[in-house]
Amino acid sequence: MQTTDGKWHELTKAQFTADANPVLNINAKLDGNRFWLGTGGELTNSDTKLREFLNRPDSKEKEPSVP
Repeated sequence: MQTTDGKWHELTKAQFTADANPVLNINAKLDGNRFWLGTGGELTNSDTKLREFLNRPDSKEKEPSVP
């Protein structure tokens, strides 16, 4: 993430949460070294339980590489 003063801070931990909407077609996981979140369609919550944390290693990059 980039702050308003232009400094980058790498996110290495994220929590999978949801609101009060009762739908179940949501999912979150690590995809390689990236956080992935999907909603809708044929998705099922099969990778990460709600309120669990996802952790990824610090890449040590000073700025993100944009694909």
